[in-house]
Amino acid sequence: MRNKVRVELNRKKKYVYTNHSEEFGFREISSLINFLNNIKRRHKLSLLPIVINLGNITFADKLSYIVLECICYNLIVKENCKLSVYYKNKTTIDNAGIDSSCIKSINRDKDLFVKMFGFESYMKHFRRIIKCENRGGENLGYLTQDIEAFLNLWEIDDECSSDISMVVGELVDNALEHSNSDCLIDIDVTRNYWKTEDGDIVYGVNIVILNFSDILFHENLMKKFDEIKDAKLEIPLRYKNAEKAREYHSMHWNEHYTEDDFFTITAFQDKISGRESTNNTGGRGLTQLIKAIEEKADSSHCYILSGDKAIRFIKEYLLQNEEQWVGFNESSNYLTDVPKEECMYKSMFFMPGTAYNLTFVLKKEENDNEQN
Repeated sequence: MRNKVRVELNRKKKYVYTNHSEEFGFREISSLINFLNNIKRRHKLSLLPIVINLGNITFADKLSYIVLECICYNLIVKENCKLSVYYKNKTTIDNAGIDSSCIKSINRDKDLFVKMFGFESYMKHFRRIIKCENRGGENLGYLTQDIEAFLNLWEIDDECSSDISMVVGELVDNALEHSNSDCLIDIDVTRNYWKTEDGDIVYGVNIVILNFSDILFHENLMKKFDEIKDAKLEIPLRYKNAEKAREYHSMHWNEHYTEDDFFTITAFQDKISGRESTNNTGGRGLTQLIKAIEEKADSSHCYILSGDKAIRFIKEYLLQNEEQWVGFNESSNYLTDVPKEECMYKSMFFMPGTAYNLTFVLKKEENDNEQN
C-alpha cells in the first residue's frame, strides 16, 4: 500500500506523519521527505511539533533506518524541530542493529541522541563520523585498526575481520577523496543467532557507510574519462580497454541501464580509479575485497546507492575473468557483455551522495561463545 502524503494538524496542533506500509524502505523514506517538504513550504519546521509514527514495521535493511536517523538529526540540529518518533520493528538479521540505534533516545533525551549520532562504541555497535579535514593515511589506518579490533571482540575470524576492515577503510578513503564531505560509518554484529532451513546457526554483520554530497559516485570517473578523451592523452592499456567497453555498452543503454550505471561498475574494476592520475592502480579492487568476504558468508545483501540508482553486489556475478575484469554478469565479461538486470535498481529515494549497505550472514562455528 502506497503512503498518502497528506499534511494535516491534529487537535493538539502537531503535524503527524503516519506510515501505512508494513516495510520501511526507500519508498517510505521518499514519502516522509515529501511530507516534511510540504510543511516547510508553509512555514519553518520548528514552528510546531512533528510526530513520525511508523507503526508496526520491518525496516528493509540497515541503510533504511540509518537514513531515518540522518533525517531526524537534520530536523533536531539544523531545523530546531520538536520531534517525536514512534515505531515497533520486527527484527530480522539485517535490521537487528536498530536495537542500538540513536533513534531510541529521541523521545526521552535529544542531547543523548545527538551524541550517539556522532560516536558510539558499545557492546556490538560501532559508530563513527570521519571529518573530511581529518582524511589521510594515518587516520584511516587507525580507523581500520579500530574496526578490526571491534570485530575480533565478537569472535569473527581474523581473516574475515581483516577483510571487513579493509573494505570499510577503502570505501571511507574513496568517500573522503571524491566527495569532499564527512563520512558516517555504522557497524553492528547481531546479538541473536538464527537457524537456516539447512539447520545452520548464523549471525549478521551489518555495515553502512555514507556521505552526503553534491557529487555522485560515478561523476568523477566519468569526468576523468571525458577529459582524457577530449585531450587525446596517452593512457594505460587498462583505461584504453575500459574506453572500448564504454563504446560497446553505449549501444545497450536504456531506461534500466544507463551511462551512469556503466561508470559505477567501472569504478569497481581493478586498477581503475576516479582519482586524477591514471597511474593510480589502487591495489586490490573493491569488488574483490567484497567478494573475499562473501566467500565466507552464507548469504548477503550488499549494494551501493548514489542518486536514485543502486548497484547490487550479487556473489555469483562478482567473479573476475583472467584479465581481472568483473562483468556483474554470468559471463564475467565486462568488455563486451552488459550487467544482469537484477544488479541494477532504481530507487524512489534520491541519495544526495553515496551510501553502501553491506550485510553479511556468517555461519556460527561450534566453538563460538556468544557474548551479550
